[in-house]
Amino acid sequence: MIFNARTLSTCLALGFMLSASASLARSDSMRAPAPQHRTEQTVLWQGEELSVEPKETFVQEYSNLILVGMLGLALGVFYFAKRRAWMHFREECPNEEVIDEVVDALSKDKSGRSYAIVPRALPTTPFTEQNDIDTLARQIEIAAKASTRLSRTVGLIYFEPQNYAECIERHGSEKTRQVMSSLVSELRQSLRSSDHVTLLGDSQVLICVCLLSGLTDLESITRRMFSIVARLGLTGRTTQRAGLAIYPINGYSGGELIRAAEENFLGAAKTAEEIAA
Repeated sequence: MIFNARTLSTCLALGFMLSASASLARSDSMRAPAPQHRTEQTVLWQGEELSVEPKETFVQEYSNLILVGMLGLALGVFYFAKRRAWMHFREECPNEEVIDEVVDALSKDKSGRSYAIVPRALPTTPFTEQNDIDTLARQIEIAAKASTRLSRTVGLIYFEPQNYAECIERHGSEKTRQVMSSLVSELRQSLRSSDHVTLLGDSQVLICVCLLSGLTDLESITRRMFSIVARLGLTGRTTQRAGLAIYPINGYSGGELIRAAEENFLGAAKTAEEIAA
């Protein structure tokens, strides 16, 4: 059962009032003289008859009042403790409000119909054109947690086209920048609306794919991305390599995921060089 703030505040106030009323009623009953109609009991003690007054009994209604009061107090304390813990969680996780907005938008589409299955893309993307590393890391983390709430995850694909250096030698820096810009544009068009593609530096491509079911999906998308790289003439004879990272196996924060994908790419490249040597 879910209680809102007004209901629980009322319970708390009611608990105080009932407890106080019960205490006052009990104290009054203790101070009140014995009713005149109360009969005495006669017992035989060592051959003599003695009269004994019945003991004072606490009225059952007072016990019920105190029980209700204690319940109200317990509900009030529980609410305030839960509220304080939630506010502390908000302070520790500032991205949580943005994640809520992304996930809440998934509950209904514009026509008011609820989603029966996990949507193909997040309806509200956390990504913007601002691609400094700190902002990008935060956006990846938001996308990861939003996807997790839908029993999915996000993955990163990090690579540098094999023929990048050769492209500069043949066509110059300006032409190469245009080619890389075209590559990013085509990669973005081949992905879903809430996925993201950006350049880290001049040649490092980073792709974030949302709502993945697992690593197999990420590997399949990577092969599709490399077909575009090859079509633009940026892949050599050897197989294009990529560094992959998936949440939360390779990291819980956006920064950790980016570093894991980069390290995976550099490790694969080093291994390929050792094999070639």
